[in-house]
Amino acid sequence: MATSKLDGSVLGTLRTHSNVMEPLPLQMSLRLSADFHGQRMVESTRLCIKGTAGSSLVRAALFKAFHRYCLAQKVDLMMATGRRPVDRIYESLLFTDVGQTGAFYPMTFTGGVPHRVMYLAPERAREIYVAAQQPHTDFFFEQIHPDIDISGAKDLSDKLWMCPDPQVIPPAHRSHVATVAGTANSLSQ
Repeated sequence: MATSKLDGSVLGTLRTHSNVMEPLPLQMSLRLSADFHGQRMVESTRLCIKGTAGSSLVRAALFKAFHRYCLAQKVDLMMATGRRPVDRIYESLLFTDVGQTGAFYPMTFTGGVPHRVMYLAPERAREIYVAAQQPHTDFFFEQIHPDIDISGAKDLSDKLWMCPDPQVIPPAHRSHVATVAGTANSLSQ
């Protein structure tokens, strides 16, 4: 959660779900390709930013916190889903589509609204950002922001991650599950 230094009001939130013990929410709507099986993944959900002049800075700070959290937890892949036009935020942050570039999949947790499903390997993020000359590179990797504090987050780094893949889809969801046959890019990219 991002809060105002002036009055403590909430400026933005981003929730996370890990696949420590259960599949990610996105996996109830989309069967990921075999490339994703066994990967330690954390999905960002419910990105919500208060519409102010500083909203892009708040969003950048939340994603820096998300990235730092994933590094601390030894996560293999940061996952995100986004409807139009939110998907462009993840694209600008250099997340990669899990399947065909620009493909949208209906998500059961949003009432079937199509979302892009994307990932970014936190260990490779800096290298990817530098190579692409991404405008937030300095903010994410060089600048020190003591206000971005993840010390209160639950430590999952020493847990035995089950990384379950939902092989059995509940009957109510079977007709809504899409499949990604393969990825255009290797996960190491």
